[in-house]
Amino acid sequence: AQQSDVVRIPKFLSDDEVEAIHTTALAVGDETKTHDLHRRQGAPEGTWLTVFLNHRLELLLPNIHQRMMDAAREADQAHWQLLDDSRHEINLRVAEYHRVSPGGGIPMKKHHDYGSLLTMDLMLSDGDGADFDGGNFQTLEPDGTLTSHRFERGDLLIFQAHKYHCVSPVTAGRRSVLVCEIWEGLPRRCAKRCN
Repeated sequence: AQQSDVVRIPKFLSDDEVEAIHTTALAVGDETKTHDLHRRQGAPEGTWLTVFLNHRLELLLPNIHQRMMDAAREADQAHWQLLDDSRHEINLRVAEYHRVSPGGGIPMKKHHDYGSLLTMDLMLSDGDGADFDGGNFQTLEPDGTLTSHRFERGDLLIFQAHKYHCVSPVTAGRRSVLVCEIWEGLPRRCAKRCN
């Protein structure tokens, strides 16, 4: 996994689709009371808001869900062949809407999404000071270097879930992203990250 590529699909989402994800995530958070600010993986208290969309992504935004699954399968066929016919059930394990404020990030260079096959990240904010500064998506490469990946509003990144990745701290503004993981298992209907 550490030697594998990160696939970037630029402008995967339109501005209207980005706004639909924001609106849907905040409505689900209000309904389920799952949009609390919390400490995440070493980030300072109150810098990280998460709403678990999980099975609601497919119910509330079916076109976006289907396009993401199709893009994951296409990228997988071209690069990794993890989602082959020998798998019993391929579903979303989690669909997490994250809103990160200054100080928030994933500082561990060896963070990975244990138990999943592929991870998909959708950028929902404009970087370079428009919505936020900092918050660079990076992968730890086999030679020990960190590679920063271009990741702009509407872009989709797809990568093997076991590839080490991190996010540098947000230094200003607010960075919003939708993170979905694909696993061999049942679709998750709970409002949390399930094992």
